[in-house]
Amino acid sequence: MDEKDEIGKLLEEYQMQKTRRENGEDNASPDLEPPKRNIDFAADKVEEQEPAQSNEKAEKNSEKQQKETDKIMSKKKREENKNTFLIIFNTVKTKLMTKNTAIFLVALVLIIIAAFGIKYAADQNKNAYLKPYENEYNIDFPDGMLKEYCDYYGENQNTAGYIKIKDIDFESPVYIEATGEPSVKRCMSECTLQNYIISLDTKELEKHYNSASAYNDSQGYIEYSNLFENYRFSVVGAFYTNTDPDDDNGYVFPYKTPETMTEKSASTFVTDLQTRFLYYTQNFSRKDKLLIITCPTDLREGFEFVLVCKMTDSNKEWEAKEVDESRIHYPQVVYDDKGIENPYRLATGWYPEVVVNIYTDDNGESVTEARQLTELDYM
Repeated sequence: MDEKDEIGKLLEEYQMQKTRRENGEDNASPDLEPPKRNIDFAADKVEEQEPAQSNEKAEKNSEKQQKETDKIMSKKKREENKNTFLIIFNTVKTKLMTKNTAIFLVALVLIIIAAFGIKYAADQNKNAYLKPYENEYNIDFPDGMLKEYCDYYGENQNTAGYIKIKDIDFESPVYIEATGEPSVKRCMSECTLQNYIISLDTKELEKHYNSASAYNDSQGYIEYSNLFENYRFSVVGAFYTNTDPDDDNGYVFPYKTPETMTEKSASTFVTDLQTRFLYYTQNFSRKDKLLIITCPTDLREGFEFVLVCKMTDSNKEWEAKEVDESRIHYPQVVYDDKGIENPYRLATGWYPEVVVNIYTDDNGESVTEARQLTELDYM
């Protein structure tokens, strides 16, 4: 609807109301169709003043609408300008970011290279003391090997440790499962080490640790190194065991287990050791790292004397206490010799369940499973 039509409508309504007032029809029904009247906008004279006022109002409305239109257009223009600016800004920012990213990546690579370079230099410097030995023996030495054992390793790469026992004035390199000389039992390749199992070809150690009184007159400590760290082990007990299954109803106690055991299995192992002890000096648990030394004995043919020690930082002196003879778990043949009943005759032969490393996941964590060992693993 244009401005003329709007004004015409206003005039029609005004004239209709005036006519009704003059005819006394103020209360006339609003449903009656009001009389129509045509207005000649081209005439020089307008009969009523109200149309002139309406024109003035229309002009004001028109000016107001124009201002609103200008305001809208101005706002639209500003928005367009803002959008244009943002486009330009983001384009420039993207280019700058791309350039900065490239610079950042280059810097990061340089930093990584520098870090590895520093680490390599540090490692080289840290292991510099090994170079003379590598040149002398023409072999590669494991990083971190203690200098005091380098000559032993250079002469024999089967060297796996070093043991010192003051009680018998004995110290010697320990080799990997050698025969006729001090040796350490190798751990299965897919398992981790928990206990050190050492075999010594001497009967002298038994004299110092085969009873509580003998222990109380001895040092009570044994030193052992895996060539990378020096450890101190405190004696906790000792026992005798068979090596021939026929001496214990077809069973040989599998104490020579260096592998890490499952929690339940390790707890059973500790309990079985304690039931066999001739005496005890202190408590120990499945969490302790053990040094177990086995030696030949004259007690009985095919028997071994076994000394059990736990890793410690303490220098405390312990007093050993004898165990009641009736509570000691001996092999069956000992009870047969004494003519007494074996209180452990109904015990089930225990074999360890060890933790086996299956693979390493993407986070560098070892995925493991339990493997139940059997008699065949100790034959």
